[in-house]
Amino acid sequence: MTLRYPLFLLLLFVCASTRALGEDALPAVYLTGTFGYDYAQGTIAVKEYPDAEAETFHMKAKWRGGITNNADKHKRNYSVKLLDGEGAKLETSFLGMRNDNHWILEACQVDMIRVRNRVMTDLWNDFAHKPYYFGQEPKALSGTRGQFVELYLNGQYRGIYCLTECVDRKQMKLKKYATDAAGNVTHHGFLYKGKDWSYEMFMGHNKDVRSYSTPNRQATSIASYGYREEWCNYAVEYPDIDDVKPVFWQPLYDAVNLICAGSDAEVEAKFEEYFDYPVFLDFCILLEVMLSTDNHGKNLYYGIYDIQESPRITFGVWDMDAVMGQRWSDAYYHNALMRPEQDYRTYITNNEHGDWNIYRRVSELNVKGFNDTIRYRYRDLRQTWLHTDSLIARFSRYIDRFETTGAAAREEKKWSYDTDIARLKLDLKAELSWLSDWIERRMNYLDTYRFRIADLPEVNSIEAVEMVSADEEQPCYNLEGHRVDPKTYRGLMIRGGKKMVIAR
Repeated sequence: MTLRYPLFLLLLFVCASTRALGEDALPAVYLTGTFGYDYAQGTIAVKEYPDAEAETFHMKAKWRGGITNNADKHKRNYSVKLLDGEGAKLETSFLGMRNDNHWILEACQVDMIRVRNRVMTDLWNDFAHKPYYFGQEPKALSGTRGQFVELYLNGQYRGIYCLTECVDRKQMKLKKYATDAAGNVTHHGFLYKGKDWSYEMFMGHNKDVRSYSTPNRQATSIASYGYREEWCNYAVEYPDIDDVKPVFWQPLYDAVNLICAGSDAEVEAKFEEYFDYPVFLDFCILLEVMLSTDNHGKNLYYGIYDIQESPRITFGVWDMDAVMGQRWSDAYYHNALMRPEQDYRTYITNNEHGDWNIYRRVSELNVKGFNDTIRYRYRDLRQTWLHTDSLIARFSRYIDRFETTGAAAREEKKWSYDTDIARLKLDLKAELSWLSDWIERRMNYLDTYRFRIADLPEVNSIEAVEMVSADEEQPCYNLEGHRVDPKTYRGLMIRGGKKMVIAR
């Protein structure tokens, strides 16, 4: 299925999240120092354009990532923390992004087009529902902003990098804990990160086990984890363990255990109490679109705004380079394993250690009319943010800029045939052509087989819509997944998995 959309709107969609920079060069970042697994001191300078004045900052930096630091890998990711002349924490803004101390230089090491993570994060920032507390925190973001630069390390060219903000309490605008005069802590916001696979990370099944019991066993007890930074491969990000002990794992445990061991009735009744339903629904759509290999629980942030008000978890995205036909390993270049015409959940079950049990249970139970709501939401997004031309244009805009500035040629010369990419030739334009075909095929598959949007009635059609009374107790949702009051809401709603309007 091919969708068409006015060109001026496609340009609006693509440009909305990307600040215009000069056309003659990418910004340049200059690092000095010798870095490894532990923080070491050095300097950093950022030049937005060639003739710009660049202030040099003291900083400490280290390598970041996992398999990207294997012995045969060379284009490293860096975590950078700015320091003043006395070695204390310093904050500044780079390239129009937030004022902060902590920055990431993302190498995009395995990605053969170098922009997948940035494009997918930009897309998420544009289309996803805002966190449930957005009314209280209108600057909250559940993804980073980033700008592409060229990096020089000790005077040597290292290639195209993305200078990126961090996902943290500050980015997501989670409420800070409070401490009284006696040193007693009152908890408010929490942030946890999924780091690696586990029974709890999948929320109810073991890695590489393809059978599912519902409900399954309880999650691992948190009783002995109060002074540990990780529980079952979830890491506590806020409050920092060095600032507040013991770690308060209870709200995360309760949410995870609901999916692991809760009865069907409990999951249906309590899902919205523990999870941000509209954001979860949008993230499931994103996983389907990307055919993500590494983000179904792992490489995901779990944020609670204020435990004093609600234990509800919203999600923050991260590390989406192993998507859209690219796997986390360089051994699967353009491999049929990641072909676009396949069911996402079947793919991760067979090839990526297992299904994400929260997605499986919500879908099988059709929680809050999930199965119809996600189809309508996807259909609406196909007209705008998920339009095929718009998706391809996001990638094209970055690659065109790399070509115009000469950065593409420098990157290809530096990293072609390196062991980082299995000694393959790096060709950004060729990868864009391959990826454009992959995207078109993927979206056609999702339209036809996963979401079956041709079978959905038009919103203005009421032939298949039930007329019901507003006095019924069952909860109602609009087509974007937000709960609505049937006594006041006007328009098409989902109730009990069925489309309906209120008879007035």
